[in-house]
Amino acid sequence: MTLLICPGFHSPELTDQFLSHLRPHLPSRPILVYPAHRYLPHNSLAVLQFLQKHCPSGSLSVVAFSAGVVGGLGALLSGRVRSLFALDGWGVPLGSTQQSTVYRLSHDWFTHWSSHELGGGSVSFYADPPVEHLDLWTAPDKVQGWHLEPEGRRWRTTALEFLVRLI
Repeated sequence: MTLLICPGFHSPELTDQFLSHLRPHLPSRPILVYPAHRYLPHNSLAVLQFLQKHCPSGSLSVVAFSAGVVGGLGALLSGRVRSLFALDGWGVPLGSTQQSTVYRLSHDWFTHWSSHELGGGSVSFYADPPVEHLDLWTAPDKVQGWHLEPEGRRWRTTALEFLVRLI
């Protein structure tokens, strides 16, 4: 299963930092990075077209950050997404489909709480203590927080552990 990365409005070097943390945990997983530094990260249609050109078949997991969450929703239109991880997609309505599961990761409790009503699955993560928005992307191994389950169970983990466990 291919992993599609949808960055936000930031330099490619910050996405490289994110990937440097993620790749060692997923050594055999093909990773495709949407070039958000060349195209608008929030353009869902452009993400879908990029995906059709560079990965025309097979199942996908999508990890999207900030404005890239809006773009990453375009991948859902392919019908091949098994899971979507929305990192700080504050204010972005998310809902699970029959084919895919959506997870929200937030840089603080307020972002988590205020986005909860917009959907995003019953399993989620929020940073505690709060961190800066970009820290969730550039240093997910250092972002401590809570893994939340639907029946009210929760436990301490890092954003990176949360992602790796569910990807």
